Amino acid sequence: MKRKLIFGIAMSIIGSALFCGLTALVNAGDSLFNNQDLSISRFKVEAELLTNGDMNVVETIDADSVGQHMFARDIVYSKNNNGHDTNTSQLDFNSFSVSVYQNNIALYENVTTSFGNGNKYSDIIGFSWEHQYDELGERITCPSEYGKSCATALIYLKNGTSPKTTYVFSYTIKNAMTIYNDYAEINWDFVPNMGVNIDNIDVEIKLPQNNFDAEKDIYFYGHGVSDASVNIDLNNTQKIAVSVDRLRGQEEVEIRLFFPSNVVQKGLNQSNYINENGYDYLINEEQKILDTEQSFYNRRIALIISSLIIFGLTIALLIFKIVYIYQNYDKEHKSDFDAKYYRELPASYPPAEMGYLYRFKEVTMDDMNATLMDLIRRKYIKIDYSGTVLTENKPNYKMIYDRDKDTSSLKSYEKFLLSWYFDSISGGKDTLTLNEIDNYLKSESNAIEYQKKNNEWILLVTKESEKNDFFDNVGKKANSGYFFVGLGFLDFFLLLFGVIAFSITWFSLLAFVILSLSISYVIYVRQVKRRSKQGNEDFVRWRAFKNFLEDFSHFEDYPVPGVEVWEHYLVYATSFGIADLVEKQLRTRFNELHREQEFNDCPILFYSYHSYFRMRIYSNFSLSKNTIQVANAKRMASSSHVGGRGGFGGGSSFGGGGGGVRGR
Repeated sequence: MKRKLIFGIAMSIIGSALFCGLTALVNAGDSLFNNQDLSISRFKVEAELLTNGDMNVVETIDADSVGQHMFARDIVYSKNNNGHDTNTSQLDFNSFSVSVYQNNIALYENVTTSFGNGNKYSDIIGFSWEHQYDELGERITCPSEYGKSCATALIYLKNGTSPKTTYVFSYTIKNAMTIYNDYAEINWDFVPNMGVNIDNIDVEIKLPQNNFDAEKDIYFYGHGVSDASVNIDLNNTQKIAVSVDRLRGQEEVEIRLFFPSNVVQKGLNQSNYINENGYDYLINEEQKILDTEQSFYNRRIALIISSLIIFGLTIALLIFKIVYIYQNYDKEHKSDFDAKYYRELPASYPPAEMGYLYRFKEVTMDDMNATLMDLIRRKYIKIDYSGTVLTENKPNYKMIYDRDKDTSSLKSYEKFLLSWYFDSISGGKDTLTLNEIDNYLKSESNAIEYQKKNNEWILLVTKESEKNDFFDNVGKKANSGYFFVGLGFLDFFLLLFGVIAFSITWFSLLAFVILSLSISYVIYVRQVKRRSKQGNEDFVRWRAFKNFLEDFSHFEDYPVPGVEVWEHYLVYATSFGIADLVEKQLRTRFNELHREQEFNDCPILFYSYHSYFRMRIYSNFSLSKNTIQVANAKRMASSSHVGGRGGFGGGSSFGGGGGGVRGR
């Protein structure tokens, strides 16, 4: 029982760890599941805002890859139109160029036109707007999730991209800015979430020539990343610089920046010009985002606080309940006996009932074999080994049932065992050989009947054993506290929600703890059993008796009784599963006492008989199972041959830009 309990709790812990760990990894969007052989050690963006509203962009990407040959940059060039349908942006394909470097050596510089179309035996630089093909012979396109306003630049190096390759992409986004009468805005996702690890991110935005006051004129808002440094230098470089050490999980670098529009061109013929003041609109939009973020933050804090309170309360209550149940319903009664050895039979009930007590309500094949051996010892069954040699490979012992012997004193399961063997298996005969049992079990129907009879026998042993009041009735009392378990599962789902909805990855550890403890509690209380006061007194003596049987040969002062006593002891040793050890010690001890003949004249003690007989009875269980399995396998094999055709049944400002990178 204890082994089953430990195994069940261990499986609940392992299952909880796998489930919670997988949830955290999937939610984090870790590169373990996407582009696992590609990472980016540097991502630098240099963006220059032009007076006509366009934006020149130069991206420098240091890509670390393992065993890859292809690298693609998917660029989304649409923007948030701020409620005006004509306010759109486009990629100037004529401005696009690619440079590739390995170990600071230029492989290609400022490539503006595709080459190596679809030829895997040469390098390829291809652009989706030129309808070129990659090394697999497939059309170069953007992934569908980026929408129609997306372009792809693909580089294939036949000699491989590893270990480090630098890619420089230069392009212009026309009308990237939105221009109002009072302010001009750039709202762009400069470093999108790309599904890979990205370190050392630098974004530089150069403004048009100006004399702005950084405190009064510049409105800067960053989104998508929680830890970034911002430096606004209007005196020397006219640049705004953003640095991030690493993008984690679903993070990205999205920037909304607006400044007085007197430094850019404004004209009614410009699609990105909105003939109205934009300050109130832009401020209100950011306030909405701020309110949303604050609401998100408030909900996140509320979830953390409530989850931790429930977590702490549930853990404390479950631990208290487990300790309480153990102390009151699971902990064994204190016994008056504490010696290591007990030299006599502690009680008179048969070995199967002893096994039921000893193994906490479990009945095994050892108990059935011991019962059969006890019936032989008590002369209900005689063994005829005439015509066989005890040392031959497969002696065919014959069992003879003495039907004239009074069976009124036998237990129900003992009577059942006699009827099972000498009415069912032997067909009503008084004799039954070991070979006849083997032949009987070669039939599937007989094998099924054998398994059925065995289950019936176990039920009868259980029923008789329960009359001894070996165990306290603590199951219903211990099987409580499910309110605490419900509280635990509620907290588990709150924690899981925090991982998924708020990216609180450390919640997965708490979820693992609360789920493991809740499941373990259920497993534990459903297996709580305790021996009664008398049952435990018997148990500790049976345990000491087993110790004696295992070690009696070391007792020099022990007067070895006659074989009749040891026949009885050996029956219980069979139920303990130590009969061979006891027989070996006993044979040695009798030889030392020069009582070999006394030992050899008792067939139940003689090794070849005793050990082999038990082995053959054990094999009956395996033989019956094997017969059933073989028959089922034959049916499955024949049913698989069928005709016909066959087959199997069965917080963002929503700015422009974005995209990602891919490698293979």
